[in-house]
Amino acid sequence: MSDSGGPSATISSTLERAGTVVVAIVGEVDMSNAELVRAEIDRLVHEAAAVVFDVAGLEFMDSSGIAALLQVAARFDSVVVRNPSTIIRRVIEAAGITEVLKLEP
Repeated sequence: MSDSGGPSATISSTLERAGTVVVAIVGEVDMSNAELVRAEIDRLVHEAAAVVFDVAGLEFMDSSGIAALLQVAARFDSVVVRNPSTIIRRVIEAAGITEVLKLEP
């Protein structure tokens, strides 16, 4: 998914266990595509009880991407961010939101 030539992100989902949807985000998420990414994630998790974001393939995410994840996370008791790169981990830690987006190695 790309908006007007900006960065591209691919979003897919799998059911990990009853009610938990794992959303894999691959590519880049920034202000040019964050709203499209959020809308696609919303579509994939609309009936989920819990969400895990697998960001092993996420190469870049700016504050717009963080905001998109937080908008989705607001609907759940617990959201896990799995397999963050060092850079993605630092962005989440620096934003001070590890209580909302729990980091998992």
